[in-house]
Amino acid sequence: MNIIFWLVVCLFVLNFIVQNFMGGADYDLNSSMMFGAFALIVLGLLVTFFNFQLSYILFIFVIPWVKLSIPNMKFFFTVGDAYLIILIVILFGRLITGREKRPISSFLDKLIFFFIFMSLVSFAGSRNLAKGMAEITQTLEYFVFCYYLSLIVISKKNILDSLIQALIMSSILLSLYSIYQYVSLGGGEIRIYGPIGHFNGTGTYHAMMIPFIFNLAVGRKEQRAKLFYYLALALNIIVIGLTFSRGAWIGTIVGIVLSAQIRGMVQFLKVFSLIILGLLLLAFIAPPRYIGRIYSIPRIEDTSSKNHLRQYEIAYETLTTYPLFGVGLANNSYHVIEKYDEASNGEIHNLYLHIGSERGILAMCFLLMILGSFYINIIRRIGKTTNTYYHSIYVALFSTMVSYGMANIFAYQLIRGLGLLFAVFLAMYPATIYIEDNEPASAEWAEMLSTLDIRHTPLEMGL
Repeated sequence: MNIIFWLVVCLFVLNFIVQNFMGGADYDLNSSMMFGAFALIVLGLLVTFFNFQLSYILFIFVIPWVKLSIPNMKFFFTVGDAYLIILIVILFGRLITGREKRPISSFLDKLIFFFIFMSLVSFAGSRNLAKGMAEITQTLEYFVFCYYLSLIVISKKNILDSLIQALIMSSILLSLYSIYQYVSLGGGEIRIYGPIGHFNGTGTYHAMMIPFIFNLAVGRKEQRAKLFYYLALALNIIVIGLTFSRGAWIGTIVGIVLSAQIRGMVQFLKVFSLIILGLLLLAFIAPPRYIGRIYSIPRIEDTSSKNHLRQYEIAYETLTTYPLFGVGLANNSYHVIEKYDEASNGEIHNLYLHIGSERGILAMCFLLMILGSFYINIIRRIGKTTNTYYHSIYVALFSTMVSYGMANIFAYQLIRGLGLLFAVFLAMYPATIYIEDNEPASAEWAEMLSTLDIRHTPLEMGL
């Protein structure tokens, strides 16, 4: 996995040298990113024929670069979307030829099916077929293609380890890019939008990664691994601060605090004390804009808060007027303009209310049930497992999904790279259960066999 990480870094450095020193042109980071992304796709295609699991790991590095869209396309199509389609086509071929096992069944199967069904029903009411088709395509990407692809691939402990390392290393690359962006734009109190292309989207990405990395770092015993994890954690914290995304800040804090409480009261008090100290430190050294964003969180009279409350009011009226199927997929902006003449409130800054407005109350409930079922099942598993390695992963996944769920109370962040990442984390839990329940048993059986004295005849061994 370290080889992949340094390969990605070398691609960007090589392109920087070629453009900045040999080409005689100013360095263009976006074109460098595109070069690196396409290089990874080509590499993934070549690797797929030899190791499909490694191609999936390369996919993890491509997912978050939402800002990179395929050029000369009539619709928005990212390199992550392209890579996923390639993997799915190859996966179907491997399934047909028997080279790959079918996905294991999970407790989310029925809920995912019903959510997609309600989304398809709401598609019938779309006024803009292109936008409606894009929404349906993305829904299938997240909840079918990426989710079940992950379930199939994450079948062994070594693959799970590689996936975790890929997620952390990818967050380091994204953090370095965002910091570079902040410096290149002049620093100060600007909001960075990162490779995802939006400050709230980038904030939500790091709101998922910070609790994930934090809980894995706490569970690691090796000092070198801890140091690497804490370095990644520091970079992610810096970037989430530069996004000024209040929803992401709240989600991160809630995710970490709840995971610390699960680990025990001592851990909870430590984390809670660190958060309080961090906020106090920010109050003295942070620029005025940071303090203003923090103070504005509980203030209803804040302009942003007023806009959000107005959007929630509109969503409530829409849900009560069109409860079953909503106003139609991708129709919310049209509906809000026609009825309220408020174009700025066309996107509801709440994932669940936005889904409910466009797809109906049932679709909203199924999405909430997907998250709720995940939380309930993983909490039970955390209390049940006795293996410290898996316990740490379960707590990290729980914390990550809590943070994502909280951040989406204040924003609509089921978009492109975030949606794919959400599907990966969602699938990691049933996949980890499968690994824990099967690999230890086989390892124990192998150990028992190794203790048999094969020099004795079956009669001498009592067989």
